[in-house]
Amino acid sequence: MINSGISGSTVPHSMARLDRDVLRFGPDIVIVSLGLNDARECDPAGFAQRYGELIDTLQARGITVVTRTPNPIINMIDGTEMRSMANGGSEEIYMVDEYSAVIAELSEERGCACIDHYRKWKKSLTSKYHGEMCMLMGNSMHPNGIGHQRFYHELAPTFGLSRYFQHDFEHLLAKECDL
Repeated sequence: MINSGISGSTVPHSMARLDRDVLRFGPDIVIVSLGLNDARECDPAGFAQRYGELIDTLQARGITVVTRTPNPIINMIDGTEMRSMANGGSEEIYMVDEYSAVIAELSEERGCACIDHYRKWKKSLTSKYHGEMCMLMGNSMHPNGIGHQRFYHELAPTFGLSRYFQHDFEHLLAKECDL
């Protein structure tokens, strides 16, 4: 397993380094975890084109592609979803919902397994545990270690792996939250 992820990466940045950081290793499977940084561009159609090209490039080489939607941006005070954040005195809009829908749609069209973290976390945001969602986050955008455990719980079944660890908070990590 080779982790070629770079924090802050977007689809264009990833495409520019695809040969060097991914393809030269001859992978059988590539897990694509992009979209949150792209979502601030507010151009779902352009994103769909670029993301589709990425999937097509990988599949043309016989690589199995597994996609992941990003997590929502979480308000660290009350555990609700945020659609914008302050950036240098101005407000920056993030279209995470729309970009996640693009990823899920393109994945289905191209026969890729898609782990829809956005949809799963969004469901938790409407549960009785929504205020605890900030326990999964290091900051509004980035999951902490517990948040990454939840990612694992959602990804593991795709590869036939156990979702459960001995120390899990079951209502946040291992099970769908009650509505």
